Amino acid sequence: MIRRTGFAVALAAVLAAQTPFAQAQESDSQDSDSLWNFYVGAGLGIAKIDNTVCDSLKGINTSTQQSCDDEDTGWKVYAGWKPLKNVSFEAGYADLGETTAKGGNTNLKAEADGGFLAAMVFIPGLERIGLFIKGGAFFYDAKLSGRLDGQPIGPILSAQGLDKDDDDTAGFYGIGFRLPLNDNLQMSVEFERFLDIGEERRFTFPTGATVDLEETDVNFFSVGAVWMF
Repeated sequence: MIRRTGFAVALAAVLAAQTPFAQAQESDSQDSDSLWNFYVGAGLGIAKIDNTVCDSLKGINTSTQQSCDDEDTGWKVYAGWKPLKNVSFEAGYADLGETTAKGGNTNLKAEADGGFLAAMVFIPGLERIGLFIKGGAFFYDAKLSGRLDGQPIGPILSAQGLDKDDDDTAGFYGIGFRLPLNDNLQMSVEFERFLDIGEERRFTFPTGATVDLEETDVNFFSVGAVWMF
């Protein structure tokens, strides 16, 4: 609740304070069409996974009822190139946190991270708040680890020709704003949705129970800073 309130406060501050930011928007770094506009940035926020590990375990008779945590801290770092006033390209690394299922002898964890490439378009007419949309590719590494009813998940998957790690490419899109604070520094607030992370797999435990692991989408809300050179 505290984290989500922080996002609301940040957005309210943006809408309430117009004049200083409008003046900063007129800086040379924003208005220039130079091909040499480069920047670096970082963001920190909340990653929420749609299909949790517990969703895959429905119907399994575990020692005790599962407790799930489908939210975790996520972060990213990136570098960008802005050849035009309304167009940017970025490359970076994002860690989308992990989801966990716990209870009795069960302690499973699923996590995803990787590099990304993105293209961004800043909406004309909304330069005061730097509103943009984005899309790109996420080159992820998804991992499943831990134990189910005391049994290590790795050997169970390996015995059935499955891998606990999954490396693949997924698409993602997002929307946000970058608010100029001075000639070089910007505040960034973003929502990004990463699509179809992981691999659909089915495996059977010695007890005969069958588990389906599904692809999942991950929502990432972040607040950060951008430094324009």
